[in-house]
Amino acid sequence: MKRHASSALSRLSPLVTRSLKRKLILCYHRFSAPGYPDLFHSPVSTVPLQELEKQLSWLKKFADFVPLEEIQSSATLHPTSLKKISKSANKKRWQIAITIDDGYRDVIDLALPIFNAFEVPVSWFITTRPVADQHWIPWWDLSAWLANQTAGNIQIHSEHVNARFDISNRDDRQKLQNHLQFLALQVGHSATEQVAQQIIEQTDLAGNAYCRAQDLHSALKKHELLLAPHTHHHSNLSLMSPEAQRQEIGDSRTHLKQWGITPLNWFAYPFGKPWARTTETPKLVRDLGFENALTTQMGYIDKHSTAFELPRISVDGRWNIRDFRSRVLFGPLAQSIKRFKR
Repeated sequence: MKRHASSALSRLSPLVTRSLKRKLILCYHRFSAPGYPDLFHSPVSTVPLQELEKQLSWLKKFADFVPLEEIQSSATLHPTSLKKISKSANKKRWQIAITIDDGYRDVIDLALPIFNAFEVPVSWFITTRPVADQHWIPWWDLSAWLANQTAGNIQIHSEHVNARFDISNRDDRQKLQNHLQFLALQVGHSATEQVAQQIIEQTDLAGNAYCRAQDLHSALKKHELLLAPHTHHHSNLSLMSPEAQRQEIGDSRTHLKQWGITPLNWFAYPFGKPWARTTETPKLVRDLGFENALTTQMGYIDKHSTAFELPRISVDGRWNIRDFRSRVLFGPLAQSIKRFKR
C-alpha cells in the first residue's frame, strides 16, 4: 500500500513543483558505493551514491541549490521566527540547502565529488570527538557492527549491564544493541561510554569511520563546503544539565576553531527530535552566539519557522527515488496532518 501511495504521489510531482514554490533543507548522514568498505553500515542513514545522483538530478529540474546563509538571507531573521520573504528571492523555483551531519569519511570519498559535479554547496555539521580520536566509536556504529557479526562473546560488567553475550546468537546481539540504545537515549553519556568501551576492548576494531582534522582541511580547499558544530559526543541533550549542554555544544565549536577552521555560525541538534533536547536548549544555543539551529523535524522553511528550531527533511537511505519525491513534495504536509490528529 505504501509503495502504491508513494508512486501515485510521485506522479503529481510536475504539478506540485510548478504551482508551489518551497524553501527546504535536506539532511544527509552517510553514503555508500559498491566495493567501498564499511564496517558500520546502517541502511537507514546511508544513501547509495546512485540514489543520490537520481535525487540531485530530479531536484535540479525545479530547484536552485543554495547555501544555508541564502536560506536565511531570503528572510528577515527575528529572534523566534523567519519572516518577510525577500523580494529578491527567485520565486519561480524552489530553494534547497544541503546539509550533512556527523563527519564520516565516506562523505569526502564518495559524496562531495557528486555534489561538486551538480554545483551544490554543502554545509557539514561535525561531531568532533570521533574526528579528534579515531579510537572513539559512537554507540550507534557499534550497534551497526554488532548486527553484522556471527561469532564471538562479549562480557559486560557495568552499573546497568552485567551479562555475557553470545554474538553468534541473533537474540543476544539484539539484546546488547538494545542495551546500548537504552543507555544512550534514556540514561546518559557516561553509562553508554562504560559499556561501549568494554565492547571495543573485546573486538579487533581498529578505529572509527570518521574523518580526521586534516581531511576536513583538504575538503574545504577542494569543495564548496562550510563546516559547523554538531556537539562533541552527539549525546542526548535532554539528559544533561544546562551547564553540561553548554559544554557539549561549545566544545564542538572550540575544536573546529582549534583545528584552524572558521565554523559557520549555525548549529545542528544531535538526533534532531524534540525528545533529544530540553525546552531550554534553543535558548542555550542562542546565548552561545549561534544565529540559527537545525532540527530533523520534517517541514519547509516559511514565515512560521523558528530560527533555533528550523526543520529539515532527513533523507532515509532505504528510500528509492519515488519515496524521495513523495517525502520532499508531501512529507511535511503529512507530518502536519499527523500532529493535528494528535
